[in-house]
Amino acid sequence: MAQFIESSNQDVLWNTFQKIPQVSHFSKHVQEEMFRSGISHFYLQQNPHIRLRNDQLRQLNKEMITYLINQTRVHMNNQMHTKKEVLIETPEEKTQRIFNEKQKMYEHNVFQEPMHDDDGVIQNMDELIVQYQEQRKQEVPTYDPVPKNPILDMLKKLEARIEAIEKILKTNDV
Repeated sequence: MAQFIESSNQDVLWNTFQKIPQVSHFSKHVQEEMFRSGISHFYLQQNPHIRLRNDQLRQLNKEMITYLINQTRVHMNNQMHTKKEVLIETPEEKTQRIFNEKQKMYEHNVFQEPMHDDDGVIQNMDELIVQYQEQRKQEVPTYDPVPKNPILDMLKKLEARIEAIEKILKTNDV
């Protein structure tokens, strides 16, 4: 069942879900909530420890898309119905409706199983340290070391200049 909730499979499902024309009428929040709800619905129906064959995964994906299409239709109908109700809704009814919607969202999010088995523990700390060190090496410019004896280097340069001047003077005297 892990294949179903892998990010690559969820990307395929999400992209297919986005191609449903009615989905573009929903806010990003509603789209994400519908998608999460669908994933959760199918994941909870299956044994999480089974390994799906490719054909089983494809079938489950088809069922998921069909489920999302149906949920989209239901949501569109509810939206149209809600828009009509909003016109005749009292302030108390509106408050109660908002409360019920928030309560459903809260219950769904609180009791939903995590989509992955990552418990926040960093598994590859050594690799991350090496990557960080490499990144730092690239970011920090390298400088030539300071000469050990700057006075000696300066004297050598001056001697070379004096020798050059002496050569020029000797060639001009001839």
